Amino acid sequence: MNTDDIKIYLDSMIELYQSEKGKKDSLSDLIKEKETLIKDKLEEKEILSETLVLLQSASDEARDQSVETMENLVTRPLQYIFEDNTKFKIDMKTKGENSSAEFSVVTDFDFGTVKADPKGSAGGGKGDITALSLLTTLNCSIGTKVTAPLILDEPSKYVSPSSKALNVGKFLRELSTSFNKQIILSTHNHDISGITDKAYEFILKNGISNVKEVTETFETV
Repeated sequence: MNTDDIKIYLDSMIELYQSEKGKKDSLSDLIKEKETLIKDKLEEKEILSETLVLLQSASDEARDQSVETMENLVTRPLQYIFEDNTKFKIDMKTKGENSSAEFSVVTDFDFGTVKADPKGSAGGGKGDITALSLLTTLNCSIGTKVTAPLILDEPSKYVSPSSKALNVGKFLRELSTSFNKQIILSTHNHDISGITDKAYEFILKNGISNVKEVTETFETV
């Protein structure tokens, strides 16, 4: 091998080295780019995870506040109408991604505390008032968004004695006055009809319904 051959060989090696070095430098730059991308993604993932925790915490807090508000909306009418210390309670249960709510009424007595299903408490009366309280207070709290009158069918049907039934009428009267809400209801209870602005009596005779305005005031008990 002469000098020219050696020179040609060295030049080819130098060219090959520079080519491979260029490839290595390109790969190094690509690796750095990918490492930076991975770092950014990891930081983004951490931020998203922290955000998710914050959102979950805020969601739990908002849910708890909503539950407390609903409990108060029902508890106050229950205590006013039944004149005792009954409290409405909502127990939230979460299983996986599914949530459920269990309603109960809790009353303190001298012998202890009784927790019951509203539907079976006080002959069903507290269940009726629970539903009535939720319906009326939420409807009225919406304000001007719902302008239609509130129509109720025998709201005190399962509430006894008569004095407690009268409290239903007083509660609805106060609700109507406070929220400037028209309430139309049907009732067989003269005590309730006696505290309304207008009362009409429907009498079925010979298959025909006759309607007359009630003007006399009924004595409440």
